[in-house]
Amino acid sequence: MTVAAPPRATGAVDQRPHAQRQEKTPTRTPHRRKRSTPRVLRSMLIGLVTLSLVVGAVCTLLVLKREQRLDQLATTDGELHAAAEQFYRSLSTADVAASAAFLARDVGMATDRVRYETEYEAAAGEAQSALARLVAASDEDTDSRQRDLLGTLPGRLSEYTVLVEQARAYNRLHEPVASTYQLLAADAMAANLLPAGQKLYDSVIERLTDNQRAATEPPWVELTLGGVLLVALIGAQVYVWRRSRRVFNIGLLVATVAAVSMVGWIALSHFTASSRAERSHSEGTEVINTVTQARNTGLAARANEALIPVATRDDHSFAEYESSFQHMMQQLTGDDGRLAAAKAVSTDGSARAAVDDALAAARSWNNTHAAVQQAAASGDQKKAVRALVASQGAAAFESFDDALAGIVDDVRLRFESAADEARAALTGVLIGVISLALLAAAGGAFGVWQRLREYR
Repeated sequence: MTVAAPPRATGAVDQRPHAQRQEKTPTRTPHRRKRSTPRVLRSMLIGLVTLSLVVGAVCTLLVLKREQRLDQLATTDGELHAAAEQFYRSLSTADVAASAAFLARDVGMATDRVRYETEYEAAAGEAQSALARLVAASDEDTDSRQRDLLGTLPGRLSEYTVLVEQARAYNRLHEPVASTYQLLAADAMAANLLPAGQKLYDSVIERLTDNQRAATEPPWVELTLGGVLLVALIGAQVYVWRRSRRVFNIGLLVATVAAVSMVGWIALSHFTASSRAERSHSEGTEVINTVTQARNTGLAARANEALIPVATRDDHSFAEYESSFQHMMQQLTGDDGRLAAAKAVSTDGSARAAVDDALAAARSWNNTHAAVQQAAASGDQKKAVRALVASQGAAAFESFDDALAGIVDDVRLRFESAADEARAALTGVLIGVISLALLAAAGGAFGVWQRLREYR
């Protein structure tokens, strides 16, 4: 008969061997060990340091890129823009002066001849100087179209000057072929040099506008990364607080302040720089472009007007030049013309007043043009020349050109000032971002390490 074992008394000591008792002791699984507090703190330390350094590195590169764009805007782009505008204007001025000097010599107006020859030589020299500046200021970011133009323009400019010199030489000998060479020079200017100069100017404006637009784009990547770092630091503080029941962790608090400062500094500096870059566009580039278009249209009209007496000299037809003159004057002085557009974009009262002066001068010049056209139609070249170079029309054209030139000079100073201010707004940001990112990494590591030491 089997005897049942007596029941174990409550509170009795387990007399089984130690090995058997240990088998029933619950053991920690790898998953639970992985989630233990020390392991979490170690992972947190590595994660915060890595995240802080990555955020700092990316923000540093983006700030550096923005600094380079603003520096390019204030230096290279501004230089290219000024040189391209001067190149086109100098070509137009040289074209007008060459025709006027030719006519003045032809009819024996020695004083006017010397004045216009001097003006032609100065304008041709300025065109060559501006072209050299464009070549020197170009870099690896220069548009391929611009590089091609810069390669062909010196040769075309030389061809034009050769034609002008041939016209001068034949004119001194009173050869009939002189006017043909002068018309060929004008045609080369209109068909080759001025269109190429306009394309060059357009490519420079496109690059300048792209850099201005890029400088005003919000720093979304920097702000997003900074936000991620802040969320990670706040999450770490909450975890440490729950585990240690300590409200403040000096290291994590310092890291959070550093991250907030970094994000705030980037946002504030960008806001300041972008507002200055936007002003350089609205009060600088846009105004200069519109006024320059009006000025170039006036110069082209004057060049066509000067060719009318040249064509009359040897019975060439001047109908084409007369038609071009009338078309350009309508573009210039119409209700929706280029002078009206220049006034619309001008934000300064003095600039708008100068545009009004230019418009009045252009209309006065247009009113006197009839004398040139009528003299040319009657075959009286000398009278046509005098109506062109020694009349109220000539003075009105100079007033028109001077008024617009003054606007361009004033606005360019405003553009340069705004571009310099935009660049200055980022002064110290690069060093600040690096320093604050390192401080955030050090603070996060120190704060977590303090708590991790308690488990040793």
